[in-house]
Amino acid sequence: MSSDLELQISTLRKSRWVNLSGLVDCATKRLSKPTCQSIQLLGRGSYNTVYKLVFGDGTEIAASVSVHDEEDFNPQAKLSEIATMQFVRASGSYPGIQVPQVHAWDVTFSNPAGAPYVLMDVVHGRKLDNFTNDDNKLRGLDGMSEVQQLAVTKSLAKLQSTLSAPVPFDKIGSITLDDEGSFIIGPLFTITQQNLGGPYQSLMDLWRARLEHDILHALREWSRLEAEQLSQSLSEPKCTPQIFSELLQLLSSLIPHFVPPSSYLPLVLHHPDLALRNIFLIQLTTRRL
Repeated sequence: MSSDLELQISTLRKSRWVNLSGLVDCATKRLSKPTCQSIQLLGRGSYNTVYKLVFGDGTEIAASVSVHDEEDFNPQAKLSEIATMQFVRASGSYPGIQVPQVHAWDVTFSNPAGAPYVLMDVVHGRKLDNFTNDDNKLRGLDGMSEVQQLAVTKSLAKLQSTLSAPVPFDKIGSITLDDEGSFIIGPLFTITQQNLGGPYQSLMDLWRARLEHDILHALREWSRLEAEQLSQSLSEPKCTPQIFSELLQLLSSLIPHFVPPSSYLPLVLHHPDLALRNIFLIQLTTRRL
């Protein structure tokens, strides 16, 4: 590794357990690349830090490294995220949505990088969040003219409409891969990698499972608080298991009334984080996203 590359690595922001020299080694070996010439920070979000690596043959790769530590990281959720990107690229159902090709990944903390990483193509463009007007006083959408704002809004609406194409699955959950490499629906994960269980056969099944989960959580919290406060108060508790049971029955009876019309029931993909920082202007003249 050159002294210039070592200097670059020493100045980059990272989680304390991440080894950027190890990340460079992983990318070089797994992608069969020549020596890495440079590394720079592309961006840091709530869940990942992304670096751009440029190799001796002129090619470049984006290395996304999880910011979660081992206790908070969910490898199955990350694998689902990767599978979803692959599905969007491979299905042919989402024209116009540019998803970077994923080349390699590791969802463990035992690799030389010291953290889970994903190696993918670099997406070139300008962050909408960084867009400024001519005098640099306004940013993002505020820095655009009304015509530009309308163009961006229409592009976002078109993107959302494309994502709303029905998927070839009959269960509610998150996309993953089976042992044969086929796309299937697995447990439902949130953007924070929380496992919501499933897959679910229907929306009613999902509501029912979430209700039971939250009621059980509330009961556990109630039991803990009651035990802590028992020695401090002899008054009648404000809540009892009987009240919890009645509440569960009441809320369960409402589930059938929270099913949307049939026209809204076909399953589609959902992007949970269309924030300005995640939107790139690829062609500034046409406001292409």
